[in-house]
Amino acid sequence: DEATLRAKYELLAPEARATVPGKAIAATLDRYENLVEGAEAPNFTLTRPDGNTFTIHGVPAKWKLVHFWAAQQNASRRDNAELVKLYLQYRPRGLEIISVALDESHAMWKQAVGVGGMIWTNGSDLKGMASEVAHLYLVRDLPAYTLLDAENRVVARNIALPELREKLADFTKRKKKKK
Repeated sequence: DEATLRAKYELLAPEARATVPGKAIAATLDRYENLVEGAEAPNFTLTRPDGNTFTIHGVPAKWKLVHFWAAQQNASRRDNAELVKLYLQYRPRGLEIISVALDESHAMWKQAVGVGGMIWTNGSDLKGMASEVAHLYLVRDLPAYTLLDAENRVVARNIALPELREKLADFTKRKKKKK
């Protein structure tokens, strides 16, 4: 985790920090900094199942849920059914889901999107867990979620669906009270 990695990095001598592994650790720590709450989330471009591309910052929404999953993974597929319910409930309040498929098979990915009823924005680079986007967002386990606001700032990261549902309920309640 970040705290352990940072603590170990701080113990390294300047010579060790200048090595290739030392620089790789520093780069990982920089990626953690880009994902803290309040930071602007890293932008990325992916290809949709139809071959068109999109950028995460180009998707208009009050709330953006970046959802990392894989068609071949049962836990991801199970969560997709819950995501459909969440999307139908919160889409009228400004939620957009951006699913990032960490798959290597275009056919399997496209079929899973259709069968799962994933009617929101879907993208993949078809590189599996070697995806640059997964690397950028420090994704280790699937499914993984990062919630962004309208300005693409990180609101929450690595949260479970029940916690995500609570946050969205809280955010939409606050919006109503401000009116």
